[in-house]
Amino acid sequence: MKKCFAVVLALALMLSGTVAVFADDAWKENTGKINLTDMTVTGAGITVSEGDIKITRGGDFTVTGKSEDAMIYINTEEKVKIRLSGMSLTNPDGPAIFFDNADKALITIEKGTENYLKDGETYKEDAKAALFSNDDMEIKGGGKLIIEALYKHGIAGDDDVVIENGIISITSKEHGVKANDLLNILNGEITVTSKEGKGLKADKEVLIEGGKITLVSEKDEGIESEGTLTVKGGTLNVTAKGDGINTGTTDNEEAALEVPAEGRFPGGKGGNMGGDAKTEEAAAASAITISGGNIYIKAEGDGIDSNGKLIISGGEVIIDGPAGGGNGSLDFARDFDITGGTVIATSSMGMVNIPGTVSQNTLKANFASGYEGGSEIIIKEGENEILKVTPSVSFRGIVFSSDKLEKGKTYTVFAGGNEEATFTVEGNLTSVGTAGGGMGGGRPEGMGGGRFLGGDKPEGMERPERPEGMGGGNHPGRNPNRISVTLDGRELFFNTDPVIKNGTTLVGFRAILEALGATVTWDGEKRMAGAEKDGIKIELYIDSVTAYVNGEEKTLLTAPEIINGSTMIPVRFVSENLGMKVSWDEAVRRVIIEK
Repeated sequence: MKKCFAVVLALALMLSGTVAVFADDAWKENTGKINLTDMTVTGAGITVSEGDIKITRGGDFTVTGKSEDAMIYINTEEKVKIRLSGMSLTNPDGPAIFFDNADKALITIEKGTENYLKDGETYKEDAKAALFSNDDMEIKGGGKLIIEALYKHGIAGDDDVVIENGIISITSKEHGVKANDLLNILNGEITVTSKEGKGLKADKEVLIEGGKITLVSEKDEGIESEGTLTVKGGTLNVTAKGDGINTGTTDNEEAALEVPAEGRFPGGKGGNMGGDAKTEEAAAASAITISGGNIYIKAEGDGIDSNGKLIISGGEVIIDGPAGGGNGSLDFARDFDITGGTVIATSSMGMVNIPGTVSQNTLKANFASGYEGGSEIIIKEGENEILKVTPSVSFRGIVFSSDKLEKGKTYTVFAGGNEEATFTVEGNLTSVGTAGGGMGGGRPEGMGGGRFLGGDKPEGMERPERPEGMGGGNHPGRNPNRISVTLDGRELFFNTDPVIKNGTTLVGFRAILEALGATVTWDGEKRMAGAEKDGIKIELYIDSVTAYVNGEEKTLLTAPEIINGSTMIPVRFVSENLGMKVSWDEAVRRVIIEK
């Protein structure tokens, strides 16, 4: 980045006809040693000052020994390499290693050595991590580096951070590894436990090309990129309180991460069809692309959540959960394309979005009832077992994409030892079960044929109550139990079918509110579903008949509740308070909403 000095010197040497080592490599000739135990140093431009090691010239410095009250501080226009060779450094007042200024920060973890860095809970310096650089940083080597970050991040850079190899173990208060620009992992073994932040975070791009990466995020996402996120290889094991892998930002980032995503509109290319459509350019800028590697995700939020495109063309992706309501294993804002690789994604409520473009045979199956973690899912073609997976958390649906699914062949799905479904692959996308997880019913045009065993209506799926005084009229060709909802003549679809309780029709809250043009929020701690439109703010609380409209308390006839993993709210209450007209057509059991 800071090339001016090197360019001027090189031009001067060329004009004078002098043959010399290029200035860009001159820093390598300045070698030195740092002994932390007795605080001694060798090499040009390196001193011990006020108990810290200060480097003001480019060079290649080897660090050994141990100190519990010091910092290595770098401020130069040249490149500086720090070789960690059996050292331990704690700075109780700031970062352990701080590249305040350098042409490039280079860290080498010497093979066969174990090294340790720890920072303080508060900083005197303007830095953000135990190992921090204001400029590009590159980390490599065959040794081991342990980082304990008490202030914020373990490793962070204001520009690019590139990890070539090494064994790196980080326990951090916030992000394990953070880059303002590109975060590129080429190889190595990286383990992160993040207490309050994300395992890996980049403001522009995350690129994973190899390595073994294990991430545990106790309160947040596993990996997040505000730009693109690409996985080309390596092994990723992600456990996260929030989303497993996430891209993109919104005006209300917290709400975007928390809002339950039931009620997607089928037939569209994207998860959030009720909201503002992303432009092609914006979708590409927030894309998640997986072309290789082995990825396992266990998340309480969405397994993979792209605020742009989601493209899978290779590798193996296994998503275990989520177990709770309001999130799904696969979520995307624009397009979801599967062209290769293997995808196995389970979800507690069957809320798994359908790909928009499929050139590899793919199954989406929703089960009538849920299964506990530890129950097996098996798919067979005759006696040939093509899939056997044991989710660790409860599940109700699965998406399976693989070249093992062959056109024209018939398969049987088993879950928890039960025969759940049979299907024949007729097209690239086969869907069995209903959007809400119930069995039987029709399928969208062009989807492969499938049927669930045991008839049109599974045991326990009884006709919902109807409002007092309303008749039981049926409509020819329709399931008489089904309740439909239309908005200005257009039917809305929900992941969990609408139900009537105590004379009130409950529907999936995100689907209805987004269809009505409202901004949707969700507070997981308060269990509050919120909506705002044209100055009207509505707050509804799960299992509570008390609601609020612009702060004014209202009493509901029926409380919102979570049914089959979906948050269900009274459709008439929210629609009328947002200025809509609502009526009921008993003959066809339909809620009619008009603007």
